[in-house]
Amino acid sequence: SAYPVFKEELPPAVRQAYEAGLLGFARKLLAMGPKGEGCDNEMSAAVGLWAVAHATGDAAFTREAEAYARTLCTDPKYFHPAGYWTERGGLDVGFGGMANFWTVWLALASDWPFAKEAVDKAYRLRAHLSLPEPDGTLSGPSAFNNRLGSPACEDQWDWDGSRLEDSGEEDEW
Repeated sequence: SAYPVFKEELPPAVRQAYEAGLLGFARKLLAMGPKGEGCDNEMSAAVGLWAVAHATGDAAFTREAEAYARTLCTDPKYFHPAGYWTERGGLDVGFGGMANFWTVWLALASDWPFAKEAVDKAYRLRAHLSLPEPDGTLSGPSAFNNRLGSPACEDQWDWDGSRLEDSGEEDEW
């Protein structure tokens, strides 16, 4: 992701070799295609493919990367129209939290409207499945989940700005 910032400082032969390597690796990833086995990993791959397209400016590759990401964000095999990532054939809104993270990244970085629509659908469903308790905390149904027993308001990884829950410790990241 940093390459576009400094690539003009590199000699042309180095840029050409680096971009050829990026495209070679990314084309291998494209050849594997999405498998429907891990929505989080596949959406991180879509972000990586977008980054290669952005770094190289290769129009043909950009179309291929966009098609891969579009499939993940629109095909019911991977993303259900109701707004959840199809996780091994079913629904797990909490586990899909990492896919949400990567899709938000893709939606903000790219100009691909289908990524923005997927984010809208995912968070609309999440809002409907997040219910306030009398004390103000959020909960929701979770018995339908495929992997995690958490409600939709508790993503696989909680991205509320700190994963340390007021421990006072510095985040090492």
